[in-house]
Amino acid sequence: MGHGLEKYVQRTGHKMHISFTDGKRRPLDPTQASKLASECGIHIRNHLRVATHWKMYKTNDYKKAIPAAITSIAEKFDMNANDEVARATCTNIIKDGIRQQRYRLKSKYFNNVPISEVLSKGPPPRVSPEDWAKLVEKWTDPKHKETCEKNKINREQVKFHQTTGSRSYVCAIHSMKVNNNDQEPDAIDFFKESHFSKKKGSMSDDAQEAYNAMVSKREQNQEEGGHAKLDEEIVAEVLSERNTSSTFLVNMGFPNKKSGNTTSSMQVQELRDQLRVEKEDNARKQHQLTEQLESQQQEITELKRKHQEEMDNLKKSQDEKMDGLRKKQDEMEAMFRFFIRQQ
Repeated sequence: MGHGLEKYVQRTGHKMHISFTDGKRRPLDPTQASKLASECGIHIRNHLRVATHWKMYKTNDYKKAIPAAITSIAEKFDMNANDEVARATCTNIIKDGIRQQRYRLKSKYFNNVPISEVLSKGPPPRVSPEDWAKLVEKWTDPKHKETCEKNKINREQVKFHQTTGSRSYVCAIHSMKVNNNDQEPDAIDFFKESHFSKKKGSMSDDAQEAYNAMVSKREQNQEEGGHAKLDEEIVAEVLSERNTSSTFLVNMGFPNKKSGNTTSSMQVQELRDQLRVEKEDNARKQHQLTEQLESQQQEITELKRKHQEEMDNLKKSQDEKMDGLRKKQDEMEAMFRFFIRQQ
């Protein structure tokens, strides 16, 4: 268990609950997402076998590794390891973590190291000789080297570098929503937020140009009237002109369906309508709950009033009885003194 999660358990007295959402690659809450990813990373580095490719985990040698990892990680949280959505989310995190672990191993123990030294030193810590031999065999393969060079060139062609760090877009949107009075940011504003470098105080030239084009199209669309384009449509249109393989909207949570070079407005509108219906339903339920609470409060107030009234009447009756008893006692004492004087 990581130090942060261990301190959380000590502070609260219970395990951290993880909420999973169907269709999302990470928990929406940034704290939950970071702690879950951290624990997955710890398990990958310390316990999980590192295969040469993700598909290897479906073979007999590795097929028990991922289910066992999910079970072990789930024990550290308040979550159901058998839940389908939870398992899918953890699997995605582990998949990314294994790829990063391969990259770290290659960078530290293989790149710029003579092959003779790689073979003589043996595997790195917590890596089995069998797995290390397979990794070295893959990294020395000419086809793999050619693929790496192509990928390097492709990475250099990326125009829009996000600045959200290790947080997913979903977590970043959730954080913005919390800081903005539960108001979810639109696609254009989030594009700026996710590509603005606070360290540099600006966006890259390509990102700034794309953002300016989005704002310009939105203003032009508002002035022209007629069919108002959604912000998602404007973002899709601008990005498609500059990068046909952009996954910005998909990572935000919009469906990966396109009509020509733009995201399907029908799909987006369907999501908006669904969200509006859910909000109206939640508002209606909230109103009903408020009315019920007010009614219950009135009943409680009335019961308290009646109880107090009964207590006051009881006290008054008791006081009257006590006055009567004292009066009788005074009369008895007066008669007793009278008889004494007569004797």
